[in-house]
Amino acid sequence: MAEKTEKKYVITNHRSGKVLASCGGSAVQMTANGGETQVWCAVPAEGTSVQLVHKVSGLALTVPGEAENGTALVLAEAQGNASQLWKLTTTVKGCRRITHVASGKVIDIKDISDADGAPAQLWEFVKGDNQNWVLTEVEKEKKAPAKCAAKTAKPAAKEKAKAEVKAEAKSEVKAEVKAEAKPAAKTTKAAAKTTKTAKKTK
Repeated sequence: MAEKTEKKYVITNHRSGKVLASCGGSAVQMTANGGETQVWCAVPAEGTSVQLVHKVSGLALTVPGEAENGTALVLAEAQGNASQLWKLTTTVKGCRRITHVASGKVIDIKDISDADGAPAQLWEFVKGDNQNWVLTEVEKEKKAPAKCAAKTAKPAAKEKAKAEVKAEAKSEVKAEVKAEAKPAAKTTKAAAKTTKTAKKTK
């Protein structure tokens, strides 16, 4: 199946349940941690093929040298040459088989291992579960934080409005107090003058 637009995936080995990752320039399987270091971009290339580009490093999944059984896969500068072209084929289990276009061999995990750090390698297609991969698209998950941010923004706006109302209320109270204080001050002065006048009369 052709990938018409670039998509981002977490690529999980169906048998081990671990994901394709980068470690020291090599392609290995690791326990999923939800990080971007385990995300791969399927970049459209010639015909129905794609390059599998590591999102963080920008390096492409590559077959170094001869495409023999057991060749460990590495990451190298993306050039779109034959060593970096792959075909994603849907299997009967709903998984994908990742086939190296030039050699016809597929990606699996060395020695059918479950261990973290076990290398991803090239091997002839033998219909093994070790050669089945689940590609989970991650692009849609990025929209969720934006919704959360929007929800957070509304309470913030409400708090701001409340603060403004309180500030206005305080200003009105101060104005009323000052207004009441001025007549009281005038009355006090008038009373003082009356007292002085009364003393002079005596």
